[in-house]
Amino acid sequence: LDGMDEDDDDDSNEDDESNSEEKLNNRNHMGWLSSEAGMLFLGSKDADGDVVDILQERIGNLTKVLQVNGYKSVLQSADDDGAELNDHQKWHIGQKAIYLREAYKLALEKWGNQVNWMSICTEAIDRVKEFGYSSVTSPRTVMDYNKAFRKDGLFPHPSYTIRLGKPPTPQVFEHFPQLPVRIKEFMLNNQAHFRLESKSLPVKREERSGETSRMSSRKRTKTSRG
Repeated sequence: LDGMDEDDDDDSNEDDESNSEEKLNNRNHMGWLSSEAGMLFLGSKDADGDVVDILQERIGNLTKVLQVNGYKSVLQSADDDGAELNDHQKWHIGQKAIYLREAYKLALEKWGNQVNWMSICTEAIDRVKEFGYSSVTSPRTVMDYNKAFRKDGLFPHPSYTIRLGKPPTPQVFEHFPQLPVRIKEFMLNNQAHFRLESKSLPVKREERSGETSRMSSRKRTKTSRG
């Protein structure tokens, strides 16, 4: 019996060594040099840099999210004026980082070895669930996190204005892209008829003078009747 126990221990150690070798070998397979890997993990088929090295670096950055203000290491424009997040937004960035970090770790171990990205994201959710996290249930959610993160290694800022560096564009301009140009041309061609008043819309001078004349006329009529 003692001999069998020793054999079991030896087998266990051999299995651990074999798994470690498989993980290392998986990082060396040719698939990581493919355009598919560049597109999936870096957002471009022609992305520069070694995909494995970049993923390892990003895993380190995603781990920093667990530190105080660590979310800034993976957030776009984190130090810009007005870019401070509320508690819920910080929590959400943390959740994204936890799931994506686990998916990247699994990818380095298994991706390309007859294991696709969706399966890896599914396994990442199951692993994270063991530590008490349950905010994500669909692998597509983790896949979306990757799409948002992969190009620059940063999550987009939740504020539209911070994210684009300018106020949001009215949706009507998206449907009629020439409308801003036409409005500007109209204003320039008719600026003699417009004036700006504090906290009010532009008012045509002709309309304003006509309205004033009518009000004066009414006052004179009431006075003469009185």
